[in-house]
Amino acid sequence: MKAKHVDYKFFILGNFAVSLLISAFCFKYANFGPGEIFFTSISLISNTIMLSAIWLVLSLPFFFARAGRYFVFVLYSFFQFLLVLDAILYHLFKFHMNSMVLNLVFTKGGLQAIDEGWGMKLTAVGIFLTVFLTEWLLIKFSLSSKTERKFRVNYKFLTAAALFFVVVDKAAYAWSDLKQIPFISRNSVHLFLYQPFTMRHFAEKYLKIKPRTEMKVKIDKKRSLLNYPLKKISVSPNGNLPNILIILIDSFRYDMMNPEVAVNIYEFSKKSQVFLNHYSGGNCSRFGVFSLFYGIYGNYWFPVLKEGRSPVIMDVLASLGYEFKIFAAARLTYPEFDRTCFVNVPRKDIYDEPPTDIKHEKDEKTALKLIEYLKGRKGEKPFFGFIFFDGPHGSYDYPPEFEKFKPAHFISYLAQTKEEIVPVFNKYKNAVYYNDYLVGKILDALKNEANNTLVFISGDHGEAFFEKGYRGHNHGYCEEEVRVPLIVYVPWKRHRVYRKFTNHMDIVPTLLGVLNVKNEPSDYSNGYDLFKNYEKSFEPVFSWDTAGIVKRDITLRIPLSSHRLVRIKAYRTDDYSEITSRQIVKDNIKFLLEFQKEAGRFYK
Repeated sequence: MKAKHVDYKFFILGNFAVSLLISAFCFKYANFGPGEIFFTSISLISNTIMLSAIWLVLSLPFFFARAGRYFVFVLYSFFQFLLVLDAILYHLFKFHMNSMVLNLVFTKGGLQAIDEGWGMKLTAVGIFLTVFLTEWLLIKFSLSSKTERKFRVNYKFLTAAALFFVVVDKAAYAWSDLKQIPFISRNSVHLFLYQPFTMRHFAEKYLKIKPRTEMKVKIDKKRSLLNYPLKKISVSPNGNLPNILIILIDSFRYDMMNPEVAVNIYEFSKKSQVFLNHYSGGNCSRFGVFSLFYGIYGNYWFPVLKEGRSPVIMDVLASLGYEFKIFAAARLTYPEFDRTCFVNVPRKDIYDEPPTDIKHEKDEKTALKLIEYLKGRKGEKPFFGFIFFDGPHGSYDYPPEFEKFKPAHFISYLAQTKEEIVPVFNKYKNAVYYNDYLVGKILDALKNEANNTLVFISGDHGEAFFEKGYRGHNHGYCEEEVRVPLIVYVPWKRHRVYRKFTNHMDIVPTLLGVLNVKNEPSDYSNGYDLFKNYEKSFEPVFSWDTAGIVKRDITLRIPLSSHRLVRIKAYRTDDYSEITSRQIVKDNIKFLLEFQKEAGRFYK
């Protein structure tokens, strides 16, 4: 590299071509249905443009330095190595580069357990050497004065073309999300650091474009990104089919199931199966409800949503002739349960828009609708009922006459501390107390069919009030946030209390066991039948871009997204105090491997 001048135009555009070629690995996993090749290509070019822009900005200071070409060569080699490494890791783990997969690769015993063989290792080395050689050739040709004379760039055209691809990509993604056209956007998940763009709320509020509530295009299971279930479900119903009723209270945490707050539910638990160490599958509604209906890890939410794939439990119930009645105090469009859990339930069987703006009135009207249905039933068909209360979420709403716990009022968020939070906590308890009252009314209306009805009562997640340093949910994985009650009424079972680890994912295998499904739970779920003997080593709990591995002694917080390349953190499960020892990851590598295996089991 003796030349004094470098023609970086050739080098930058050459690197764009290299990045595009490396990222084209996404076609290995993409489906080749109508339109998918075109839109995957647009997304690939758009995403590579955005990544190249990042590389350019980060390298810009070195373009003007005397020896800048050496740094630019090293930086761009590193950038391309990142793309290659991500492609390899995605092949192995079905996750893009994140803390979990990096720990599996670089922690002793992690990569060896994958056992990909020498062929894979030699291929990886060969790809890395090829990238290095390509970068060397690009920088060498860029040093040539002949290259500068021959290589001309129309910057206006390139800028316009780049903007065109990015705008078309983002507009197509937003439209596909708005109008439920999964083949446009679903393959973008294979691209490193892809930034989705959605506008459902904005389009509905300001553009008066109503989002589609049903999938416009159904994905053939043969062309799905998912392998869910792993085997065809075989069911042989034996005798009368039981009714099923699931009662879910938003933010209903485990220690609220007591005779002071949840009076009716606590009394009902005395004749039910009670699970004291039960965890939601998520620290927010989206992943908590998803884990309950699908029985699988929360990371599958994203492809399930894109494809509009219905839960196995709902498909089985439909095949058995169940009548569906879904009641929710808040709309089921966000989170998008209308496009996931209830995607195949007719709209006439869903009630999620109570005619009022007051939250506790929404809960009341929703409960009354279910009660009206129960009292008017003739009993010709078995029913599957689901009701989702909203009062204890966010504003902690309830009628004035249900203010049992005092003082109860909000205080400024800036002033909230562990010592000052009591009035807010009391509002939350009053909201749960009111929902318990409504649950009592529902259970009374169910008495005529109680001998043939399974009842599940739980919460989608919990709610923290500075017990472990923060308030609310969707923050971390302390027990106040992710541990919830589970009361299961089975008419033919005597009251029993369980102290083993259980999870929302265990509800589907339990229900399908009652319905006499012949498959093993592993064919369709990451969970287990609640009433079978088993011992779990941990409970998985999910959020948007992290997950928690909850063990009896420690809880691991794992970043799952490439956007959050921070280390895995460990906390003591009892008090949620952070453990700073670097040995923690090594000591728990087998649990990370088990987690990774289950998180990828239902992908093709």
